[in-house]
Amino acid sequence: MNKRLGITLLIGLGLAFVSFFLWQYVFLIYEVTYKITPEELYFDNETIMNIEVIPLNSFGKPAPFRSAPSKFFIDEGIDYIKIIETNENEGFIKIKAVKASGKVVLTIKSIYGLFPTTLVIPVYSNNT
Repeated sequence: MNKRLGITLLIGLGLAFVSFFLWQYVFLIYEVTYKITPEELYFDNETIMNIEVIPLNSFGKPAPFRSAPSKFFIDEGIDYIKIIETNENEGFIKIKAVKASGKVVLTIKSIYGLFPTTLVIPVYSNNT
């Protein structure tokens, strides 16, 4: 066998192995988690809660260059919040409180999640 052909074949197999490893363990989404900032929602003119769906790879880190499309359903407490912005393709929602002292029940269904996730968000008055 030609020496140049052997080296080319070895490099090709090495690149195929590295590509397979990167796809299976770095870029493939295994589960999702939720980033909620700030953790508490207050009835004032400043607090805007961001809820973001984060796709995780097999190492438990955010999968690079990936997003987790999700649908957001408000099951309870629609009168207590105003939706500022939502993007189902990118998987985030921004909400703001319009009434004090209540709770909002939000269900998130991601295409990468096995089951829907329900979040209970208490709305506090500014005095607490």
